[in-house]
Amino acid sequence: MILQRILDHLAQCPQASCLQIARAVGADPGAVEAMLDTLERHRRVRRWAGQACSTCQQRCGNESTVYFSLAEDAPSPTVGFCDMPPTADR
Repeated sequence: MILQRILDHLAQCPQASCLQIARAVGADPGAVEAMLDTLERHRRVRRWAGQACSTCQQRCGNESTVYFSLAEDAPSPTVGFCDMPPTADR
């Protein structure tokens, strides 16, 4: 079931966007968004607005980026999320 695959992915990757989850589980992003809404209503996942971080030189996070995590592993809402490794000068 895709709902369980979403939860399994979030157990392996504690913070992920809807698009990242959709790619990981091989499902349509719109369908994954609806499933994430269901999981959020059942308090299985939490939704977090992305924050810009200092680990890369790109604008990796902005207020329109939304990340999800398992409810019990929820990060601080002030944590920045970035897929980029830290650069050598930082």
